[in-house]
Amino acid sequence: MKQPQDNDGKDPEDDHVIDGHDHDHDHEHHHDAPKGKGGPKKDHIPTEEELQKQITMLELARNRIEAFGREAEIIVSAIRDHSRAAETLDAIKVMSPKQPAEVLIPVGAGVFIFAKPASTNTVLMNIGNGVNAEFGIKEAIEKITANVKELKDKEKKVVTELQRLEDQAEALTRQAQGMYEQMQKAKK
Repeated sequence: MKQPQDNDGKDPEDDHVIDGHDHDHDHEHHHDAPKGKGGPKKDHIPTEEELQKQITMLELARNRIEAFGREAEIIVSAIRDHSRAAETLDAIKVMSPKQPAEVLIPVGAGVFIFAKPASTNTVLMNIGNGVNAEFGIKEAIEKITANVKELKDKEKKVVTELQRLEDQAEALTRQAQGMYEQMQKAKK
């Protein structure tokens, strides 16, 4: 069985940053557990090297599980953040432009201040790479809603891959255990 390798030698976690790209390219760099009944052939006694390769593959699978788990957490946090922004803009949208109500504005470190929006019609919104543009509130809500949909689609893909990796790790664990048991029986 061939050991999976990253194509550029970097840490596999580096490839899982939320950057708007699908993670389908990762599928070609890892191998599923061997097909068949019970793993290694009954008449073949695994060597220490084969067992070590199996354990290394298991470790790589678990590292990928951790990376995808972290990515899922980041996506969930981004969905919450976007949803909160859309809710706030919905509330501002219905305010009277002449007498806007106070809103809580985050200033960082969990600290908020009360403020009245200068405008209930437009907002500044990041459009990428630190560039902000002015949008009408309705248009900003539409963009945020589209972002939430995109994030939820990405979350589904990450969760699906996470489940596949967990299944793979479980199979690799069973196979490594079987190999170890075969080796112990052969020593007796």
